[in-house]
Amino acid sequence: MPQQQLSPEEFGLYITTTVLSGISVACSLYLWVSIKMLLSQDIRIANQKFVLLSVHVFWMAFSDMGFALTFFAFYLPMLVKNDQNFWDNPGTAEYHICTGLAVAAQFFQMLAFSWYAMICWVLWRVLNGAEYFDIGESVCAQKTFVFIVSTLTVGLALISKYAGWFDVESFPSDIGYVGCWSSITRYFFYSALFIYMTLALFLFIYSWTKLYKIAGEVTPTMCRILLYVFVFWMVWIWPALERISEMVSGSAPVWLIYAHQIFMAMSGTANFAVWRFSRLFEMAEQFKRSYNSQSMLSQRFQTDNQSAKNSRPLANVNTLLLGTESV
Repeated sequence: MPQQQLSPEEFGLYITTTVLSGISVACSLYLWVSIKMLLSQDIRIANQKFVLLSVHVFWMAFSDMGFALTFFAFYLPMLVKNDQNFWDNPGTAEYHICTGLAVAAQFFQMLAFSWYAMICWVLWRVLNGAEYFDIGESVCAQKTFVFIVSTLTVGLALISKYAGWFDVESFPSDIGYVGCWSSITRYFFYSALFIYMTLALFLFIYSWTKLYKIAGEVTPTMCRILLYVFVFWMVWIWPALERISEMVSGSAPVWLIYAHQIFMAMSGTANFAVWRFSRLFEMAEQFKRSYNSQSMLSQRFQTDNQSAKNSRPLANVNTLLLGTESV
């Protein structure tokens, strides 16, 4: 295709998305490295209550970073070349790279979604009396689930494309539409997204109902669960609404496309803000300082094991989300 200069609307959308994606890459990388440095193997063994941070948030940050990198790599060349058709020349290397970026974006998004779903599952288990040691024993199964779901979602999309199960949805009238990026279906992707959003909403209603019955008031733990669910919905409700709008009317409003792109590009930054400044992260820092100064691995493990066995579900959730804060 001949070069087509970006319109002012496209240029504004692309540069905003590129900048926010770059910030998400930096934030996700910082969170990922921070957890890696903070929670060494000895510390993870000594205190298994950090499993949510050392496994779930760790790999969710990695997934966010991978997704943000695909967004950054997709939009930057179009900005540099000022060419809307930079990628969209079928049969060229650029076109195949673009398709590869689209597949990688779906895969990393599904990884991030699935790790979020595992966090919801962990919170549900803890609310029902499970201990951190029980959660830690199922980490391998959780990793397997996340990988299989993500691979299956992308694999079905690719099989659908080449087997011709149904036409790939395309909406060329929308601002910023690039054919190669939309060359594989997203039906499976959005089906999984709606399931995960429903799961998050269920967790919110269930946890607030149970914790309010225990505490008799709105506690900091309940507010943090609300924050988790709110951030997830805030980021991903716009892509879901855009897809519904496109399927119903054949196009989406410009403002909804902007919201889709901007909030998706911010997903890594949003998760960074939630977890890096959480009481759980602060508690891990405090434990590491104490562990390094005292070097009492065996005693610390026995103490944590006994306290976890004697705790109520509310206490478990408090520790999981807010450290030692009492409610």
